[in-house]
Amino acid sequence: DDQATVLDMLTVNAAKALRIPDYGIFVGARADMVLLDTHRVADVILDPPVRTVVVKGGRSVARPARQVETALI
Repeated sequence: DDQATVLDMLTVNAAKALRIPDYGIFVGARADMVLLDTHRVADVILDPPVRTVVVKGGRSVARPARQVETALI
């Protein structure tokens, strides 16, 4: 599947190229991740969705600003 290959190029292979030790999801792993609001892998690659949460070292460090709707009176 081409999408899975491209996603690996952006994640796993990039970590290998940067020689990041212990990259992956496992018990005790460092929790650095970006959560995206999407249902399809293709959306992440072709049309990146809004970041929902950014986690660094197991702590939430960024969230999108709340959208406040205002009514014209």
